Amino acid sequence: DDIKKLNMAINGNSGTATYEGLVAEQLGEFNRKLQETIQEEWASSTAPDWERIQDETVKGFWKTLREQKDKQDKYTNLVDCQKDTLKLLQAVLHVVPRLRIERIVADQDRELKMKQIDDLRNQLKSETDELKGKLAQKEDQYNEFARKKDAELKRLLDEKDKLQKDEAKKVQDFTVELQRKELEIRKHLARIDQLTKKQQKSFYETSKPDGEVTFADAKLGYCWIDIGKMHGLRRGTQFQVYTLTKGGRQKFKAFCEVQKIDQDMSQCAVLQGTIVDPSDPVVKGDLVRNPIFERNAQPKFWFLGTKLSNRYYNKGELERKIEEFGGKVLKSLSVDVDYVVILQKGDEEFPDDYKKATELGATFMKEEDLLDYVGK
Repeated sequence: DDIKKLNMAINGNSGTATYEGLVAEQLGEFNRKLQETIQEEWASSTAPDWERIQDETVKGFWKTLREQKDKQDKYTNLVDCQKDTLKLLQAVLHVVPRLRIERIVADQDRELKMKQIDDLRNQLKSETDELKGKLAQKEDQYNEFARKKDAELKRLLDEKDKLQKDEAKKVQDFTVELQRKELEIRKHLARIDQLTKKQQKSFYETSKPDGEVTFADAKLGYCWIDIGKMHGLRRGTQFQVYTLTKGGRQKFKAFCEVQKIDQDMSQCAVLQGTIVDPSDPVVKGDLVRNPIFERNAQPKFWFLGTKLSNRYYNKGELERKIEEFGGKVLKSLSVDVDYVVILQKGDEEFPDDYKKATELGATFMKEEDLLDYVGK
């Protein structure tokens, strides 16, 4: 009767239960399922979640369960299996409320996050709409500015074109007026030049005789002239001897040099190397002249230019030579100048002085002509 009741307690009405069958079918299967379960990650982790359980009793249940790992035949009877199963159930049930709370908290957190996302989305949408509105406003302002800019640019271009046309017309009118004024100025300058221009005076064209030959001896090579000490003549002065032909033309004969000086006359040697025509010797009545010598006067000279071309004197020596024969060399061009000596390219290098000397009425003389009178 007891065995029958035990069979009913173990299997109900499913059949007869034996200890060997119970161990093989029920307890063996339970042990196998238990080992599969405790092989999960929660039981093999180095820091399993069950260690955070505050209730020491329940924590002990989980610890006991973990200790069942790798014990394939732990349970050999239904009483121990039932006790531990209840403990396992109690441990699991202890975790369930926390999991439920965590789920509720997770749901609430999710709802909060979703609400935050919606709020953020709405905020972003509002900001986007506001920015779109501002962008549209800026675009309208830009379009208005561009329209005004185009209108202003067109106005400025039109004004520039008008100013350029006015300026071109003014330049054209000014050019015409300037050309007219320049033409008038040229006419007036030409008239001024015509009224004030003086012809260049050459010594040989304008000079007057300083004296004349009173006696001549071609064989001896001497002549006498009517100039002496009373006229300020100095020994060594050279005179050009010339005569006048038909039509008033001057015919040059030779140069003579003063050798002896009396009170009112002097003896001169005819320089043989200067005789132009031996068949036309110096005779009584021929005229003599020298730009450095003037009766009872001191002729004034001025040099035009800086470079000398002769090999006999430098400028200082030439000035002293002129002063030895009674002349004077001025340092500047003025109305007092009687003779302008043109040095090498002096008229080309100093055209303004050349023109001024002409206007002042000075007589021009080349450097080589002056040397004929001071000696070489």
